[in-house]
Amino acid sequence: MSKPGQANREQMIRQLIAVRAYEIWESQGRPHGHDAAHWRQAEQDIMACLADSATAGAAPPGPSGKNR
Repeated sequence: MSKPGQANREQMIRQLIAVRAYEIWESQGRPHGHDAAHWRQAEQDIMACLADSATAGAAPPGPSGKNR
């Protein structure tokens, strides 16, 4: 069983994916029959964005290429 906080996070991510899929659908001229492809693309976009934001908090590499 998942924790309430985890369920809320998953619900938020699903909502972000839905909004992004809609944006993709609109940007492509609202074609019919491509909803699964739009959803997959939206999932990739959102998950990449979340991964980027998670790593943005990491310390930048020092001059030698290693973290300080």
